[in-house]
Amino acid sequence: MQIYNFFLKWGIVEFFVWFKSWFKLKPKMNATINVICYKSKTLANGENPLLIRICKDRKLKYISLGISVLPQHWDFIKNVPKRNCPNKELILKIINHY
Repeated sequence: MQIYNFFLKWGIVEFFVWFKSWFKLKPKMNATINVICYKSKTLANGENPLLIRICKDRKLKYISLGISVLPQHWDFIKNVPKRNCPNKELILKIINHY
């Protein structure tokens, strides 16, 4: 009812200016950053590349880390290398660097 009274009092242009400014006051979404093993792409040596997935305002962006691992050496639930991964320390250093 309050918006309707405002609309009648000020007119359509002022209403849309007020409505647009009201949406700008809402807080923005924070970004989430995850490291994933990209299962959809398998390289010639049987490994899958590791990517950084950045999600902000429901928009996804993928950045390659430049390294890849075998699927049996990656924990897909926790998104970290398993204990039996031969390059676990190197992969964790690269992930923590980014």
